[in-house]
Formats: sequence, structure tokens, C-alpha cells
Amino acid sequence: LDEVQQAALRTAHMNYYMQLVYDQGQQFYSASNQQVMRTLEDELDNIRAARRWAIQTRDHDALDKAAEMMPVYDCRGMWHEALDVFTQALDIVGRDARTITAARIRQLIVLCAYRLRRQNYEAFTEETVRIFDELHEYRQSFVARDMLASYAIDRGDFATARTITEQRLAVARQQDHHLGVYHALQTMGIISISEGDPARGERELLESTRIAHLRGD
Repeated sequence: LDEVQQAALRTAHMNYYMQLVYDQGQQFYSASNQQVMRTLEDELDNIRAARRWAIQTRDHDALDKAAEMMPVYDCRGMWHEALDVFTQALDIVGRDARTITAARIRQLIVLCAYRLRRQNYEAFTEETVRIFDELHEYRQSFVARDMLASYAIDRGDFATARTITEQRLAVARQQDHHLGVYHALQTMGIISISEGDPARGERELLESTRIAHLRGD
């Protein structure tokens, strides 16, 4: 095969596996999530090769689909790999870009950095929240807001953590986003207990459990 044919073959390979990642990722938060994990892990070498080509060719659409690998990275503790991948992807789509693709990639970097205890990412996280707010994508910003609250909890600033989490809870309830409500109440319970109010914390945790039961989790 000549160079043009090889490039076409690699692009076809990339398109197939990035679409596989996207399709499987859309099913992760369903009853079949274990099958999703097996499928993506079985194809990890192909997925990595496809992702490298997406980065090399600066294919924004493929990089956006590659973000659906995050549940696998998170569940398997592959945060160093994920942080490297999404940092490269953000450099390609633009660190200053005010687009939903750039914001989503930034949010995945935020999650990886927090998992790796990279404390110097707090300002990056704040900027990510601002971008989501500018785009009026409040529901999309839940992970970044949760990480901001976690940073505040880590340094003992429970008032800031509660303010951030109350904002997230209000948006989740407004949009009838049960998973967002559940996680926000869980965080608020932790904050209340840390503040020395275990009764309030217990109420918030019980309410989160009730929400989970309503969803069938």
C-alpha cells in the first residue's frame, strides 16, 4: 500500500473504533455496563491505535467520541493514561476554545487530575465551570463543580463546598436529573458531618438513598 492508501486504511480503522467507543460509552450507565467494559477492554489496543491516529490527524470528531472511554479509565484506575490523552486532545481543539467539545475534554482532565491528587488544577477547574456557564450547559458542568467542592473539602473550606454543592443541587432538581441530585446530596451529607452536624448529614444521606431507590440503583 502507498502512503495515501495506508492513511485511508488508518482513518477507516479510527472511524470504526471511535464509533465503537462512542456507541458503547452511551450504554455504560445502563444494566449492560459490565458488557460495555468487557467490549472496550477487549479492544483496548485497537482503540489506542485509533486514538493515536485521531491525535495525529487532529480529528476533532474522533477525539470527542474518544471521551466516552472515561468510564473505563475511571473504573480501572487508568488516570495517568487518560490525563495524557485528554491533555493532548485539548491542545488540539484549543485550550481557550469556548465550545462544548473543549469543555467536555476539560472536565475529563479535571476528573483525572483530582483522582491523581493534582492540587494545581483547581484554577483550571474553575475556568472549566465558567466555560460551561457561558455555554449555558449547567447540567454538563456537574463533574467539574463536584471537583471544586472536593478541593474545598480537602482544604477544610466547608462553607465554599456547601455553596458550590447547593448550586449544583438546585440545577439538578430544576432539570429533574436524579443522578445529579443523588451525588449532590451525598456530598452535602459529607460536608454536614465534617462541619460537626451529623444529624443534618444523616438526613441528607438518607435523602440521597431515597433518590437512588427511586431510580432503582
